[in-house]
Amino acid sequence: MDLDALGISARDERVYRYLLRRPDGVNRAEAATDLGLCAADLVAVVDALAELGLISGHEVLHARDPERALDDLIERRIAETRERMREIGAVRDVLPSLLRERATGEPVELIERVEDIDRVYARIAEVREASDECLAIASAERRHVQPGQQQRTLDRLRRGKIYRTIVHRDALASPAMRAHMTVIHRAGDHHRVVNEQVQPTLIFDRAVAFVPLDPGNPANGALVVRQPGVVATLLDLFERLWDRATDLEPAGDGLNEAERLVLDLLSRSSKDETAARELGVSVRTYRKHVASLMERLGASTRFQAARLAGERGWL
Repeated sequence: MDLDALGISARDERVYRYLLRRPDGVNRAEAATDLGLCAADLVAVVDALAELGLISGHEVLHARDPERALDDLIERRIAETRERMREIGAVRDVLPSLLRERATGEPVELIERVEDIDRVYARIAEVREASDECLAIASAERRHVQPGQQQRTLDRLRRGKIYRTIVHRDALASPAMRAHMTVIHRAGDHHRVVNEQVQPTLIFDRAVAFVPLDPGNPANGALVVRQPGVVATLLDLFERLWDRATDLEPAGDGLNEAERLVLDLLSRSSKDETAARELGVSVRTYRKHVASLMERLGASTRFQAARLAGERGWL
């Protein structure tokens, strides 16, 4: 079997194997002669192998230990494949806008202005129902819970939806709001608290965002943002704020039952289809749970996520 699956051409593999047989290293001129390569071709091969982390050295070339070198390269390729799969899977997020265009006969704008607050709520409900993940920032002015909101959130969490919420500490001054947040936090809508000023934001499936038209008065309406660059910026701001925030209930690891099961399934290396059936969710939703946990752990691969979770005592 060759190494083409790792992006190593037959010529590059021949050079790497040649260097492996010379553990003390070999200078470029000797290598070029032995391999029958001109200087320019050898430079191209050496640059490619160095980029892949398979060799080191400048004038004298050394092959890295194959076990470590290939392990590192495999981990890198797995991470790249995972990211590519997430990009492909994100194409599904276009579905709500396609359905809306079919239903209304009108084009869906990448940045849409919605001024009527009732229409804003209707659009949020529409996008929320079709999404698997919701990232929210609640402002200090949030003081009231809409009727039925808590039960709807609990129902979505039971269906495997992924929620994370950042809330300003002043919002916790309301006993009713604190009680509501504590209930859904423990059910899996992870809440973190900040002291700095924040603006209300909703991001669904990392593809659609809602931000207020007027930061001082969210009731004036909202912008519905689908422009990828703007959404990516909002996501980056959310994650940076999340990292600075503190957990609503600092004790414990903050994992819900579904996340614990996902980690257990990861540690057993179950197939996604089998794991999703055991969790009672779709394969797509299971993979989003995995991606969310990997992000929280700072892991680039599933194997690394399981190892880091074990080190933290999450397993």
